[in-house]
Amino acid sequence: MKQILLWITCILILLSTQVSLVFSAEILVGVKTGDWMEYEVTSSGNVPQEHNLTGAKIEVIGIEGKKIHINITSIYTNSSQGIIQASLNLQTGEILDSFIIPANLTTGNSFPEITQGSITIQDTIQKQIAGATRTTVTANTPQTNFHWDQQTGFLVEATSTFTDFSIYTTAQKTNIWQSQIQLDITTTAIIIVLTIIIIIAIIWIIKKRRISQN
Repeated sequence: MKQILLWITCILILLSTQVSLVFSAEILVGVKTGDWMEYEVTSSGNVPQEHNLTGAKIEVIGIEGKKIHINITSIYTNSSQGIIQASLNLQTGEILDSFIIPANLTTGNSFPEITQGSITIQDTIQKQIAGATRTTVTANTPQTNFHWDQQTGFLVEATSTFTDFSIYTTAQKTNIWQSQIQLDITTTAIIIVLTIIIIIAIIWIIKKRRISQN
């Protein structure tokens, strides 16, 4: 009887360990100093002045363990700008408006968020972001639907709905990855240069043969 109880206890411990592995994830910092993301912001309704933006930029200026120090540049509808510094802590969930979350999360994983307690990733999907196809993870809070870049944890899209207004934020530019347009231009330029070199080489060979024949 004791052996049976011991086996049952071991199985329960193993199952609880597996469940915790599914729903929790290691806190990984996926960004580095110098990384930045630029956003376009659109809004509707009776938007408060502090949220009445047309664009924003978040730049990582330093990292200490699980802490990420950032500059936030806000561009308002009257063309004025405001710049503030802030510190995020992925370990404690002090991540402001969830600008950056732990990297490499997947569906079912959760991460700490100080106002919600924790947020659980609900889906993993491919999206066209800042000129490239990226794997994103999504989650919902009572006010906001979030999309983050899976590899870095950087916010790439958010739709926030409040009583009197709504705000849509989407990433437009970044230095973290190269846009497909830039890659296509680079590839095209390389092809053109190589073609010119080949044509010049052929012309040179033909002229050299003619000279040798004479």
